[in-house]
Amino acid sequence: MTDSTQIGDKFLFESAEQTDTENLYSKGKSIAYAIDLNQGGYTSGQIIIDLTNQLSGGAGAASLRDAYVVVPYCVNMQGLVAQTKSANLMSIGYKCGLWNIVDRVQVEMGGKTIITPQNYLNMANNVRAMTDWSYDDVQKWGANSMLYPDDVNSIGFQLGTGTAAGGSTTAFNNGDGWYNNTTNIYSTLAPTLYTTPTTGQVTPLVGGNFGFTKRLLANSNSSGGNTFGWLSNTAANSAAINASSGKSTFVPGTNAGSASMGTWYTMVKLRLIDLHPIFRELDLSQNPKLKITLFMNTGTVTMNQGSTTNNAVNQMQVGTVSLTQGNTCPVMISSLASSNVNNGIIANTNGSTPAASFNVSFGVLTGCANVTAANCGTYFPFTTTRLYVPFYDLIDQSALIERPLKTHHYIDYFTQIYRGQANTYNSNFQLQLSANLKNLRSVCLIPFQNTSGTVTGNTVYGVNNVDTFATLQDSAPWTCCPGASITNFNVMVGNTWLYNNQINYTYQQFIDEFSKFNALNGGLTHYLSNGLIDEYKWSMAQSFYLTDVSRIAQDVPQAVLIQGTNNCNSGLDFVVILGYERSITENRITGEIPEYT
Repeated sequence: MTDSTQIGDKFLFESAEQTDTENLYSKGKSIAYAIDLNQGGYTSGQIIIDLTNQLSGGAGAASLRDAYVVVPYCVNMQGLVAQTKSANLMSIGYKCGLWNIVDRVQVEMGGKTIITPQNYLNMANNVRAMTDWSYDDVQKWGANSMLYPDDVNSIGFQLGTGTAAGGSTTAFNNGDGWYNNTTNIYSTLAPTLYTTPTTGQVTPLVGGNFGFTKRLLANSNSSGGNTFGWLSNTAANSAAINASSGKSTFVPGTNAGSASMGTWYTMVKLRLIDLHPIFRELDLSQNPKLKITLFMNTGTVTMNQGSTTNNAVNQMQVGTVSLTQGNTCPVMISSLASSNVNNGIIANTNGSTPAASFNVSFGVLTGCANVTAANCGTYFPFTTTRLYVPFYDLIDQSALIERPLKTHHYIDYFTQIYRGQANTYNSNFQLQLSANLKNLRSVCLIPFQNTSGTVTGNTVYGVNNVDTFATLQDSAPWTCCPGASITNFNVMVGNTWLYNNQINYTYQQFIDEFSKFNALNGGLTHYLSNGLIDEYKWSMAQSFYLTDVSRIAQDVPQAVLIQGTNNCNSGLDFVVILGYERSITENRITGEIPEYT
């Protein structure tokens, strides 16, 4: 082993011999912004921003690597019947990672489409955050990005209504199916996981999801109220203070039927590097001809009351999920259980059949149901989506002028979902990807609970065919199906298997693959570590099956086949994410793209 004492002495000696030099590269920096081209229309969920005309010919060189989008995003809770109380500041919170409000992106540069939209891109961004963020990043950027990872030991399960056991007689105060929305972080440890097996009810080990609770606390302030009782804020001026500073604002509603129970107005800041890996490679350009289209998760989730013996105060179960754009519900509702923040707000519909109780809608500005343009103008500092780009006034631009062409290599993604492929214990599956891609680098298989069938005669939710990541009570897609287990696992690229024999994929396999991704020296240098998944989280509810296929991939289009055996009692759906290498050549003076692959 190298003598670390002598290394330290060597560093000190070499520093003493050196003379500090003055480093001057820029003489100024400014930040310009471009507004969206929507002209007030946001109901489609698409946001288009084009730098070509708005920022062309500007002074200095733009750094798209440092650019960020500010999105005025709204969430509304509406009572469909008269409720007991209105919503409060912490009734609704965001799921882990604010980039989950974006389902997919399209990127054009120099008039050429270099990134085509891929559904579930937000899940690829979740995996990137899990692999290359550290807990120091969470401390620094957690509140800004709502990246406070969900606890996995606070996940519980409640079967929906059905025919065999009639569903649980216990109130659905957390929602049916998988839930991770409890906020009572001081509750005691549960003595056992299971109650009565006939109902399928599971009590989580720990009563509160601390990550979700921290995201709720990051909701900022209430309009017309002094949330924290500070002398620097009053009920009268809270709305003006929040709007002028760009803070999130919660506007309380009423408990009347068909009325808004509360609205959350959030100025979401999204770094471009968190939306797609290509932006990590785009450094300085004097004429950025970038056009980006954001496909925002937009829609409404309706929650029902139960029926017959299941209906009571403080109950909810999945009703309908209607997504205008995207595939994911990016927000969570707090539990209605005792000692939780939403306890006592939902009334009993007294229905003999499941009855719609309330809606939760989400979208950009007026793309969110029950949000008006007038209210957006009151609670937001501006009512457009903006892309902010830093410009550097370089002292010496000769490097850009003499060598204007630069080739960027980056990772792009192809995603595909498979439903109902392994619906029973010990069932085999084979997933043939529909795309043949060159230069494959990684394959990620994410298992989710299949909701099209029944479990012990009961539907998983009050309705079938609702993806768990599209519900309000589940922490998916940051988490996947709890307890998911896959054996006899292998991946074939072209005609070459990744493993000589089928393997039982475990955390050790995951860490062998995962530690290399976006890590310093391929994860061999442990003094600076990254990654947010440990063995406990992976084993419980973050069983992401990640593989490095770069050594068997070739520079020709190749087919991908994934096979395995479902080793758990839950039926599984799968989201597959393929990472593959692409390149573009950029003219950093004109912004043109003469070549891309």
